[in-house]
Amino acid sequence: MTALLLLTTSLHYLAIIPICKNYQSIYIYRLYSNVIMVSTTFSMLWHYYNTYQLMIMDYYFATIWFLFDIGWYKELNNNKILILNLIVFIFNIIIINFDNYVYYHNMWNIISAIKCMYISYLIRNIKIN
Repeated sequence: MTALLLLTTSLHYLAIIPICKNYQSIYIYRLYSNVIMVSTTFSMLWHYYNTYQLMIMDYYFATIWFLFDIGWYKELNNNKILILNLIVFIFNIIIINFDNYVYYHNMWNIISAIKCMYISYLIRNIKIN
């Protein structure tokens, strides 16, 4: 089951694709891409090694990613960003005590990755001053 968890977690890396064209020219896209990479990597390490320290790092970088998304929400004034983040967050809280948690966490990873790709798609053409 660990392999499937790593696979579904790795889908978050795809969120970088929509913003790649702006990666070299706009600092905020580079920073956002790096947060995606580091957050996803810590999440995968936590799922593989299952240590408390990696869990803390995973949640720390996930929080930074969430704060970035709130910033994009403010920049775009797009309620979808806020609503999608809220749905993904609530789903993650709900499944914590479910039997077969890993199965539901795989589902959460897929839903979360789709949300992340969608937000990257929305922000791909923002002109930052």
